[in-house]
Amino acid sequence: MKKEQVRQLFPEACKLADEVRDVFGDEVKLVYLQEGERELGAPSTEGVAVGGITGDIACPL
Repeated sequence: MKKEQVRQLFPEACKLADEVRDVFGDEVKLVYLQEGERELGAPSTEGVAVGGITGDIACPL
């Protein structure tokens, strides 16, 4: 899937990713996205932390 398609299908997740990259740099990569019924990537195994931010992306940071 092209970057433009991901941004169109997952606008809130991409907005959060942009905010995180502004703070931590461009090497931050998304590995799993979910908005509504849409998913992209693979979620981590339950109970295994992969680092980063968790929670409701609709909440302001």
